[in-house]
Amino acid sequence: MALITFVLIVGYLLGQMNKFTPEELGGTLSSTFGWLLFELAAYRTAFYILNVPWRSMYELVAYSGYKYVAMVIVLISTALSGSGLVYHATVAWTAASLGFYLFNSMMGSIPPESEGLAVKRRKVTFLVIGVLQAIFIYWFSHIVMYLDVSIDSGDAPTATSIAGAE
Repeated sequence: MALITFVLIVGYLLGQMNKFTPEELGGTLSSTFGWLLFELAAYRTAFYILNVPWRSMYELVAYSGYKYVAMVIVLISTALSGSGLVYHATVAWTAASLGFYLFNSMMGSIPPESEGLAVKRRKVTFLVIGVLQAIFIYWFSHIVMYLDVSIDSGDAPTATSIAGAE
């Protein structure tokens, strides 16, 4: 759901810049989905190499999908404010929040009786995953830094102009 919302918001913002084409929407969806699949494959490979037990691929998909919620927050808040400072502050806040949440959630998969080098490797792996999510948030949401028009400007359709078009 968040991935589709992200793609639709990117399409809307491209429309605000008069750069929207259906191909852009499809390209955004396919590249975003491709990166998600690549990310999942990389995580599964790292977990296999480091012998990190993982319960379900569905959990990993859910954890990887949380970044799209953060990117939607970044896109909307920056488009509404039109400020680069808001963009960077929102990216920093959402990335730190998501990284902290992912690290703590994934640490719950380590049995309490575990200790030693294996636990340290798992902690580093989970920390790297949290940092990578932050990088992906910045990378995929940088489109708002190139906006010429913010959502609340006169160029955007309003509820009254849409209702009056009947």
